[in-house]
Amino acid sequence: MLKTGLFNDNNSDGVPQVGETITYTFTVTNTGNVTVTNVLVNDALTGTVLVPVTPTDLLPGQIGTLTVNYPITQANIDAGQVLNSASTTGSIPGGGNTTDVSDEGNPDNGNDNPTITPLTTSRLSLIKTAVVGGDGVVGDVITYTFTVTNVGTATISNIVINDALTNTVNQALVPATLNPGEVGTLTATYVITQTDVNNCQVVNTATVVGQNPAGVLITDVSDDGDNTNGDDNTTVSTLCTINNDIAVVKTGVFNDLNNDGFAQVNETITYTFTVTNTGNSILYNAVITDDFLPGLVWNLPTPVTIPELLPGESFTGIQAVYYLTQEDLDRGQVTNQASVRAVAANGEIVEDISDDDSNNFDDPTVIVLDGCTVKVYNLVSQTIAGYEHLHIQGIECYPNNSVMIYNRWGVLVYETTGYNNEDKAFRGISEGRVTVDKSTGLPEGTYYYILKYVKEGQPIEKAGFLHLTR
Repeated sequence: MLKTGLFNDNNSDGVPQVGETITYTFTVTNTGNVTVTNVLVNDALTGTVLVPVTPTDLLPGQIGTLTVNYPITQANIDAGQVLNSASTTGSIPGGGNTTDVSDEGNPDNGNDNPTITPLTTSRLSLIKTAVVGGDGVVGDVITYTFTVTNVGTATISNIVINDALTNTVNQALVPATLNPGEVGTLTATYVITQTDVNNCQVVNTATVVGQNPAGVLITDVSDDGDNTNGDDNTTVSTLCTINNDIAVVKTGVFNDLNNDGFAQVNETITYTFTVTNTGNSILYNAVITDDFLPGLVWNLPTPVTIPELLPGESFTGIQAVYYLTQEDLDRGQVTNQASVRAVAANGEIVEDISDDDSNNFDDPTVIVLDGCTVKVYNLVSQTIAGYEHLHIQGIECYPNNSVMIYNRWGVLVYETTGYNNEDKAFRGISEGRVTVDKSTGLPEGTYYYILKYVKEGQPIEKAGFLHLTR
C-alpha cells in the first residue's frame, strides 16, 4: 500500500493554518496471484478504521483506492510536517489474511517508510527603497531598488515585480527563483514631474508575485524598509519640506460718484481681493468670505471659489462693491477684514485673515470717509439744477443742529432745527418768525445764515452769506 499526502492551502496565502487539510490517498495493489477480498484500511491519524477501498475485492494486479482528509493541528504546524503510516488487510482464499504497512512511494528510501507531508510556509518580503538624484527638481531621476527575500520555507519561482509608477509590469526578479532565505533584486527609475514638486514628495508602492511548489501565487506589498513604522508602508521620496500656507490681501477704493469730494450715502467702495498660495504645495477650492459687510455685490458667483492655486500663484480677479450707509459716514470710516480657506494637497486645511497691503500681516482694511465735513453751498436757485435748496454737506452726521437765515435788514426769515437737506431745507421760502408771504417766496438777493451744530460734544458755529436767485 502506498500512502501519499497533499497539503491544501485553502486560503492560498502560502501559510499553513489550523483547520486547513491534508488529503491522503491510499493506493492498494494486489501484488499476488490470488484474489484478495474485503480489502480494508486502518489509519489512526485520520480516524480511518477498517474502511474499504474501492473496489473492495482485488484481482491479481488490480488496484483499489481510498481518499481521506485530515485537518492539521497547531502541533503539526509547529513540527513543520505530518509523519504517519497506515496499514491494509484483506482476505485470501482458504480463510487467511494478508496485510501491509504503507509506504511513501520512494523506492530509494526502502520499504514501508512513513509518509511525510511538509507543512511549508510560502512567503515573500518586498522592500522598496528610493534614491533621489540631483536636487529633486523637475526632470531629476529617482532610482528605486526592489529587494525580495524568501522568508518562508518553500522554494518560490517565477517571481516578478509590478510597479505602476515606474511602468514596471511583470518584470522578472534577478534571480526569478528563490530558495528559502535567498534574496533577489531589481531596479527601476522614475522622472520627477511638476506635480511631484508641487506635492513635495513622491509616494508609491509595488507588489511582488511568485509561485510556490503547489502552484499557489504568493504576493507581498512593498514596505519602505523602516522597521519602526510597521509593515507594508508606502515608499516616500521627500523632495522638500511641505509648507501649506495661504494669504489674502484686501484693498479698497472709495468711489466719489458725484465728484464733490465728499462721501454720501449710497456712494460706493470697490474692494479687490488678491489670494496667494504662499506655501510650496498645491491648494484646492480656496473660498473667500466677507460676512461683516452686508450687501456686498460680487463680480463672481458666491461663494467665491478658486479651484486651484499652484505654489506662488496669485488670483486677482475678485472684486466686491459696498454701498455706504449713514452709519458709515457717522463713523468716518469703513473697517473690515475678509478671510480665505483652502485645502492642501495632503488634506490640510489652511486659512488666513486679510491684510490691507501685505501677505505677511493681518491688518484690517480701513477706508477713511470724508462724509462728515460740513460745507455750506451758498447758492439757492430755482433755475439751476442741484441748487434748489441750501445744501449743507455733511450735516446728516450732526442731527443736533439749527439753521437761521436773515435778510439784509437783519430780519429772521428762516429758522429750523435738525436741518437735513431733505424735508428740512431752505428753498427760498420764509419759515421764520416774521410774517412773509410764502406763496411768492423770498425776493432775490443776499441773505445771511448762521449754522450751529454739536460735534463730539462740542458746539460749533458757522456763518456766512448766501445768494438767492429765481
